[in-house]
This record gives sequence, structure tokens and C-alpha cells, in this order.
Amino acid sequence: MHKEDIWTFCISLLLFLCISSCSDERDPASTCVPVTNTNAPGISWMKHFNGSQQESHGHFLHACSDGGFIQLGETGAPPQAKMFVVKIDDQGTLLWKTELGDLGIQMANSLIETTNSYVIIGQIDGNSCIVQIDRSSGQPIASKTYELGGEDAFEQAIPYGTGYLAVGYHHAADGLNTFFAEGTGLISLLDAQFNLIESRSIGMYMAHAYRVKRSNDGIYISGLNEDAQDYSLLKLNDSLEVQWQQAYGGPSDDHNFGMDIDLQGNIFLTGHSRSSRANWDTYTMKIDPNGLKLWEVWAGNPRGFDPEYIHDEAWDIKCTADGGCLVVAGTGDEYSYSGFCATSQTRSDQWAAYLIKIDAAGQIEWQTTFQEADGTDWAGEAVLLTADGGALLAIDNGAFGFLKTDPF
Repeated sequence: MHKEDIWTFCISLLLFLCISSCSDERDPASTCVPVTNTNAPGISWMKHFNGSQQESHGHFLHACSDGGFIQLGETGAPPQAKMFVVKIDDQGTLLWKTELGDLGIQMANSLIETTNSYVIIGQIDGNSCIVQIDRSSGQPIASKTYELGGEDAFEQAIPYGTGYLAVGYHHAADGLNTFFAEGTGLISLLDAQFNLIESRSIGMYMAHAYRVKRSNDGIYISGLNEDAQDYSLLKLNDSLEVQWQQAYGGPSDDHNFGMDIDLQGNIFLTGHSRSSRANWDTYTMKIDPNGLKLWEVWAGNPRGFDPEYIHDEAWDIKCTADGGCLVVAGTGDEYSYSGFCATSQTRSDQWAAYLIKIDAAGQIEWQTTFQEADGTDWAGEAVLLTADGGALLAIDNGAFGFLKTDPF
């Protein structure tokens, strides 16, 4: 071989090694390790329904007494949104869908069922509201709004005495934010006709009250504390006197959105955390009735990409009969990373719905993702357990998606 040929060969080899090394640093296909899903359920069916606006975003699932299911949220985005409510039967067949209000700051955050109506808990143009709709058609029956101070909203309500107890926030710094409004936590008492009796600040305990549930020994309210630094959990007795308050989390942001309580009174919280993580990971914990944390579990990046670039955002949780829980989330890339994993045949910038089963001891039994073959983004927003041993997921895919899993 001539000297020129040797020199050309050496230069080519060095360039190849450099390109390969640089590619390996950025391409997860060479290193990705997706989680195994041996016991995870598959998809039984998936249906989705559009609203009138370009995109629709669901927040909440309700299992109806007649066996159907309701998903609610918005079509459009505040300040150009309407409340959107969709009811299906247990096979995913559309029963009705309805849009409520004019385009504006309209948020449908949760729902309670009464003997003759469904009652939507949310916000209309900066004020907390309830909207009663007909059970058979979804058409509005009545509505009330409440000016509780600045930008305010109800997030959830439960029966209380002969009326209702609603939780949410007021004096929001970010009134267009559908997740953390940076306000002051608030509880409100309503009578049987949904007239406001009184409101009480719980701002010293949390900035945004997100969920409320009754247990045998009292009422629990969960949410986000000031600057969304930690999960916040508040216990009240039946007279609404504070029994205790606890904050849970680490040195960075910890955002709590989901709560459930099992038959033994244990509280399950979920959301997502950046505390000592490469990026946002789902963060779930089990807490005893006295506020003692029994365990905590982080989970994320199930498709095996570089964790530095992946957001895993949990929104809802349901406790299971075995003492564990089921967590629903979304997982995807919020950056220009856009990696491809050959092992899982997935791209990081296509978001997927993410489902995690955790046992009574805090061990992950299985975790799996669901995503659209055509490249559409999916994210899990809410979850219910179904009578056949499976689950129903609210899927954000630009519409209201209903995903039914196989039994597990």
C-alpha cells in the first residue's frame, strides 16, 4: 500500500470511529433497554371522540351507576375553550356528547352523580362553578358560578351532610393553567341546591387543592404546596377541623395530581417529580391513616431512551384490591433529542400512554405503554378499574380517547 493510501485509510478510519462514537452518545438505539411487560395487559378496545375545536383534553373519568362511563374536560384551550363531556357504554359505544358554554375560560374538572343529574365541577370565566346536566342527554339543566376571590376554580366535590364540600383554589397567579394555577387552596361548603354557604382558606397548607375523598375516619384533601415544591396532604374531621397536615417530596419540584384511598384507610398519592432525577419521573407513595409514608416509588422512561430527555407525567391513581395501586401517566420527549430505540421500535418524540401496576409492598409488578401506530401522540390522563378486572384509561390524543385494557 502506498503512503498516500495508508494516510487516506487512517483518516477514513478516524472519521468513522469519531462518527460512530458521537452517534452512540446521541442515539439510544445502541443502548436502549425498554422495560419488560410479561404480565402487562393488552388493549381490548380504543375509541375516541372529537369536540368542535382543534384539540380536546380530558381530565377526569367517572363510572356511572348505569354501567356507562363519562370523560370530561375541554375542547379548545383557555381562553378559547368550552366544557366537553362524553358518555359511552361499557363497550365504548357513544351514548351522547355535549359542549357547554361559549368559548372562553371554561374548565370541566370533575363530576359527581346525583339521583337525577350529573354535576360538573369546574370554572367559568375565572369563577368557580357547578353545571348540572341531564343524565340521558347531557343537556344543561342549571348552573351556578361563585366569585371566591380573583381567579378561582373548583377541582372536585364530595357529598357532605345534606350538601357538598368542594375543593380548589382562589387568587390564582396563572388563571389559564389547567394544572397548577399558583393560587391559594380553598374549601367551600354548598347546600343541597348548590348555594354557597361559606368558603375557608387552606392556603397555609396548600396552594392548590386538587382532590378530596372521604374515609372512615375523616376527610382527606391532597394537592400542591407553595411553588409546587412538595405533595401536600391534609386530614379533616367531620367538623372540618384540621387533624394533621403533611408534605412529602424531595429537594426539587414534586407535583401531586392523583389520590385514592383503600378500604383500610391507606392513602395513595401520585404525580411527577424532579427531585434527584434525571428529568420528570412518576412519583407514587402509600401513606397510612396517620400520615406516615409507608413507601415511595419512582418510575419512568419505560421505552428505554436517554432519561435526561424524557418526561414521565402521572395524573391519576386507583388503589387495587391487593393493597397496591394502578398509576396512569404519559411518557415522551419534550426536547430536540428525538431518539429512536430499535429494541422497542419507538421514537421518543411520539408520546405514549404509560400504565404502572405497583403491589402492596411498593414493588413494580409491571409497567407498559400504549401508543398509536400512525405516530399520533397519546398520554394517559385518568384511570378507572372495570368490573371484568381490567382498566379504562382516558387518553389525550387530540380528542377524548377511551382505552379499555384486557383483564390483569
